[in-house]
Amino acid sequence: MTYTKEQRQEILNVSTAGVLAQGRPALHNTKGGCAYRAFGPNGVIKCGIGHLIPDDKFQAMQKNHTDGMYASALVRDEIDFMPEHLRPQKVAADIDFLRIVQGCHDNAWSTTRPALETFVEDFKARVRDVAKNWDLEIPEGCRE
Repeated sequence: MTYTKEQRQEILNVSTAGVLAQGRPALHNTKGGCAYRAFGPNGVIKCGIGHLIPDDKFQAMQKNHTDGMYASALVRDEIDFMPEHLRPQKVAADIDFLRIVQGCHDNAWSTTRPALETFVEDFKARVRDVAKNWDLEIPEGCRE
């Protein structure tokens, strides 16, 4: 079974709200690339999909990877740590959707690097494109 429209909307909303609240990308502290979890000026910050992985599950996820905080794309194992109602059944379309949502964060950073001040606007534009392409509502904070 694949995600419903409502589940896709929730994923996009949660991911977007988290990234916008941070106002910056989650970057690996030593490698500089995007990360599920990283340390920002005000504590831990998360990437788009990182906001869907509960904090208590993240420690378990790290044990599966030698460098679990560093990610440039969603790895199949990480979906096992998402809330059950948002966990895809390893259906290609669902995994693709998660990668696309993750790409809003990762690609906004890679195209604006090193201009942090333009990250948020680029991120918002990418979220609007995802919403349009998947027939979803544009999340709060991204509407023009």
